[in-house]
Amino acid sequence: MAQVALQAPKGAFQANSLPVARRSTSVARIPLTQPLLKQSTAVHPAAIWISIGAFAWFVIAAWIGFAGDREAAVSIVMVGFINVMLIGLLAGGGWYSRNMTPERSMTRSFGAFVRGPVDTATGRITGREALLQIAALPVILSMGGTIIVMLAVWCGVGG
Repeated sequence: MAQVALQAPKGAFQANSLPVARRSTSVARIPLTQPLLKQSTAVHPAAIWISIGAFAWFVIAAWIGFAGDREAAVSIVMVGFINVMLIGLLAGGGWYSRNMTPERSMTRSFGAFVRGPVDTATGRITGREALLQIAALPVILSMGGTIIVMLAVWCGVGG
């Protein structure tokens, strides 16, 4: 606890003939720019949105590539449903996860996420590693899927 000392104005003691010894007291000040909480170690939402965006890109590429083919539409709907369940559960779990440590803030910027630590069930990893683990596979799969759709359209498979 900080101790506060009240001092009387200088003129109040001049009527008294005894000298008054004044002691200088300083109070510790916390600058407003310094955060009161430690940095968050949670996953940034942009990492989740990258994986969702990659999946959406693949679905849009498949719909454009196979537009008009009825058999392909059923397959695209089924694959889309399975992927929505897969990515929805993974991304939803990451999205709704919160850093419940009371001394840490809840959010941080994307740059701080990439440069800082991330807590996982098996220990701490860097934010760059977490971003690669979350977003690399959906991005690579959507790029490969887009190439496959382009080759199928080039070969005349689509509608």
